[in-house]
Amino acid sequence: MVNEMNNDGCTALMYAADRGHIETVEMLIDKGADINRASSNGSTPLMYAALRGHVDTAVLLVESGADVSKKNFDGLTAHWLAMKTGHKDMAALLLQYGDDVHGKPFHLDF
Repeated sequence: MVNEMNNDGCTALMYAADRGHIETVEMLIDKGADINRASSNGSTPLMYAALRGHVDTAVLLVESGADVSKKNFDGLTAHWLAMKTGHKDMAALLLQYGDDVHGKPFHLDF
């Protein structure tokens, strides 16, 4: 039940990560939520957190086993999404966790 998807192809964990509700994210993980489950567009909870710049939520997800190198259906990782949306702190954090794009690390050019 914790991994059930709605009509938009999203789980409760994806919504909680998107909104930065870290306590809810932690509770869902404790209840067995699939950290790497992808939505109907291929996005994971980590990607939703990255898009919104929720650094604390991203740390919790990664330290709980979220795959930093996973790509959505557009071929973008959480790191790329953070860069694309201007969340520099998030991008730097994800780079520390080893996001590897096309065989080499993505470098920050701000």
